[in-house]
Amino acid sequence: MLSHDDMLKLQAEHHDLVTIESFRSEKQYVLHLMHQKPYEIAGEIARNKRALDFGCNIGYGSAILNKTSQSVTAVDVSPQAIAAAKARYGASGIQFRVIDGHGLALEGERFDVISSFQVIEHIVDVGSYMRQLRRLLTADGLVVLTTPNAVLRVYPGMRPWNRFHVREYTAAELETLMKQSFKYVEIYGLFADEPLYSIERNRVTRRRERGRIKQEKERKFAYRSIRKLKPLQKILLLDKLKAARKSRRKQSVVDPAFVERYSTSNFRYLADDLDNALDLLAICSESADRLAYACKQLTPRSGC
Repeated sequence: MLSHDDMLKLQAEHHDLVTIESFRSEKQYVLHLMHQKPYEIAGEIARNKRALDFGCNIGYGSAILNKTSQSVTAVDVSPQAIAAAKARYGASGIQFRVIDGHGLALEGERFDVISSFQVIEHIVDVGSYMRQLRRLLTADGLVVLTTPNAVLRVYPGMRPWNRFHVREYTAAELETLMKQSFKYVEIYGLFADEPLYSIERNRVTRRRERGRIKQEKERKFAYRSIRKLKPLQKILLLDKLKAARKSRRKQSVVDPAFVERYSTSNFRYLADDLDNALDLLAICSESADRLAYACKQLTPRSGC
């Protein structure tokens, strides 16, 4: 397993920048909608508040928060991502900053709402990550985070097939972890209308099976020479091989009619049937009233 510093280096130097246009497939577009949906929710929760986007990538979600928030600060460990964010949204007033992942950034600053979407699964030292969020949060502030649903993505005992993921969580595991740092926690699952739900579920089911087969081969006989390398070297080498194969594939574009037909309005968060959720969302606070308010923004018809 990679050390905390090695994983930070991998994320900072090699993680893909998010694509928000020119989608190559329906799968890619559905994934984009899944990642955009929580930002729209967080934008309502952070209305007229000071917001922090912790792990902002190219800043497309920070821009959504900026439509309603009093102010937005957005941080990432990737200099390339922050450079891209500044180029796209720097004129909007969002404060984009590179952080080192060791909790030394933003000293003395506090935020009313912290969004950290698709980040926790990348973290080796989760305790340090949670302490950072607590330190940066106001006394009655809210943390809203999302992460993939391990039940759909990995078999028991299987490591994540995404090379940038350290650990993926079930709803119960995520709730237990969040309650170690926050008094009040609610967990929700992301669901979608058809065919969007099946597109994503089938995608991760296929990736899970391919990951299982690959990991079994690695344990038995494959990659004999690669296994002699240090963990980070191994990941970077495999990453280069994968990138070379990907560059040889024919590029395609998703049907514009599909993009026109479906949007984030076809997704919803529910508190039930979490094992079948496409993604998980946690809302955390030290204030019961603030948490109740946030839950109403998330599921206004069913409440918290």
